[in-house]
Amino acid sequence: MVTAARTLGQRALAAGRVAYTALVIDASAVAASLRDIAAYLTLEKQPYKARAYERAAAVVESTRELETIVSAQRLRELPGIGESLARTIAELATTGSTPVLERLRSKWPQGLERPRAAAGGPTRSLLLHAREQARVLVAHLLTHPAVVAAEVAGEVRRWCETVARIDVVVATDDPAAVRAHLDAGPRVATPVALHTAPAAEYGTLVVLTTGPEEHWHALAGRLTTAEARDEASFYAALGLPWIPPEARDATLAPPVRLVERGDVRGAIHCHTTWSDGTASVEDMARAAMELGLEYLTITDHSGTAGYAGGLDLERLRRQWDEIDEVQARVPIRLLKGTESDILADGALDWPDAILERLDVVIASVHQRYKLDPAKATARLVRTMKLPIFKIWGHPLGRMLLSRDPIACDLDAVLDAAAAAPVAIELNGDPHRLDLAPEHARAARARGIPFVISCDAHSVAQLDYIEYGVHMARRAGLEAADVLNTLPVEAFAARVRPVGARAEP
Repeated sequence: MVTAARTLGQRALAAGRVAYTALVIDASAVAASLRDIAAYLTLEKQPYKARAYERAAAVVESTRELETIVSAQRLRELPGIGESLARTIAELATTGSTPVLERLRSKWPQGLERPRAAAGGPTRSLLLHAREQARVLVAHLLTHPAVVAAEVAGEVRRWCETVARIDVVVATDDPAAVRAHLDAGPRVATPVALHTAPAAEYGTLVVLTTGPEEHWHALAGRLTTAEARDEASFYAALGLPWIPPEARDATLAPPVRLVERGDVRGAIHCHTTWSDGTASVEDMARAAMELGLEYLTITDHSGTAGYAGGLDLERLRRQWDEIDEVQARVPIRLLKGTESDILADGALDWPDAILERLDVVIASVHQRYKLDPAKATARLVRTMKLPIFKIWGHPLGRMLLSRDPIACDLDAVLDAAAAAPVAIELNGDPHRLDLAPEHARAARARGIPFVISCDAHSVAQLDYIEYGVHMARRAGLEAADVLNTLPVEAFAARVRPVGARAEP
């Protein structure tokens, strides 16, 4: 009966939902300041340093007994924390400030574009950080004998770019014991909501708390019982196939086969030590092989991106020689490319004579993000209309929680892209996740092809492909929409930087 489902929903959303928030206040404040430094460094076009501070913030958030570690001067034992970061963290923990943050605040008096849930309230968390915290919490919960099953739900499970809280669902007959166990467990910086139900209703509660709310309301009218031990049984009882969390909305239309991680054959948009990456060409190649990938694009920055070690023509030629040398030692196919800056007038900063010698060209904005909308639109429209085939990299330049997307007439830009030799990147860097799914759906409706990229600056960041895949799934993309699901020869033919798009 609908009443049973409504009762379950009320129990989950009210009495059964325990808003458990285990915050280490000092650690949270230190992490927030580290992220402020990262955001300022992003404004100063120092992405490598910004990422270091973002990573340090995540480490601090997950560290128990921060005061003890600071007092014992053991901060450098934490992963990724060197001397400079240790000094900054110690200053923030003991005084609440640090000279580097004060200097940046005085230099950028207008402050940060950092969204807040409310004035003075908590900042939303990046999906990257929330997923790691959720993993730790679920692993801890599963160690209690009263826990029959546990998993993450809510925005984290739907792969939303940022999240307000971590929703955890537990099947148990002893909610009080589970709550106590969670309270005694790892402390995290993101607010946590614990949802409990008997095992017989666990599947229903997982669907309810995964959301979004519109999806649940569309389902509720079909319900005859609140009992479902798992999600598959819940949907089957409604005469529906299981719907992936990323695809849940109010329509309840059976989803197509969405693109999956296993469909992706090539790592696109990869940086090495030739520009601002931390790994060599060979290290990146061997790491990509270990992930089961068939090809890798080497797309280091162009000369305009001097702050990121952009290559001039002489260094680009030397890089080609190194790629050839590595290619002779590895079976994975290496494609020579560039991430070419989109200049203020929409031109690229490499001449066509150079671009046409490459296997792949990624065209990205790295400067002058705040042109007025008309000029920003004209800039991107001109880029789209360039006769050379290119991949439009991190299209609107957003940095989640620190920089808004480029303000432009996106419909006009997408119209130009649809008529041009271009593919759109779905950037898997969890700090970007650009293009947003709603915009990717608009691009797909125009027949524009995509690539799913990792924008990797290290070996570990090759795993960012997974984030790109889930953004693509949220946009409703199938494997056929994504060029790097093709074998290498077909992919290379589709993206070759020549005036006419070559078919495989």
